[in-house]
Amino acid sequence: MDITLLGTGSPLPDPRRGGPATLVRTSGHQILVDAGRAVVMRLAGAGTLPVMLNAVLITHLHSDHLTDLNDVITTHWVMSQQPTTLTIYGPPRTNEVVQATLAALAPDISYRLAHHQDTLTWKPQVEVIEVTPGDQFSIGPVQVKVAETHHRPVEPTVASLVRCELETGRTHQIRVHLAAIGHPVVGDATYGGVRAALPFGRPALHAARLSFSHPTSHTEVEFESPLPDDMTRLLASLSEGD
Repeated sequence: MDITLLGTGSPLPDPRRGGPATLVRTSGHQILVDAGRAVVMRLAGAGTLPVMLNAVLITHLHSDHLTDLNDVITTHWVMSQQPTTLTIYGPPRTNEVVQATLAALAPDISYRLAHHQDTLTWKPQVEVIEVTPGDQFSIGPVQVKVAETHHRPVEPTVASLVRCELETGRTHQIRVHLAAIGHPVVGDATYGGVRAALPFGRPALHAARLSFSHPTSHTEVEFESPLPDDMTRLLASLSEGD
């Protein structure tokens, strides 16, 4: 899993920081989380473009997380070689925001269709899927579980539990990556994941499957482990909004 911080800014403009946005690359898929200021330029700087995204995840509907969603939609549309759907996941009212964005883009859409009649014959294809805590979905091989976060007075906000297959085994790589984007692993005292509102006595990480080539027999060895009881209870409490 490779995580790129495209922007870590706030609503106040800062020439050194883009708006909130994170690119997650895993299992051959690219997922954009939030779409703050300059996100398309930051994507290009990271070696990708909106047309190469498999999905967009919106954590919540604050304007600084959405300011350049219109640019993501437009660039995905005009760079597609054929009608291609951009899937956007987000909390309730995300569809309302996306439809309003498309309405604001309506004049531009009509101009581009008129100007490129021989190469661009379709309108932006956007699918919005609204999610709530406890929902689960897949983006290709990537499995995502939605959990509640507290960002009052914004209701609801969501956090995602991502199940993925790691390609390397570097020490603390998941913990460091998540802490770097401001979302440390729950219960991780080393990297800032301890919260009074969500008590958990250890980092909430679990290796469900581990496989490797045996060093002497060179056969493939695989181990699987079910989710432990304390993490099962943690996920249940998040899904219930406790």
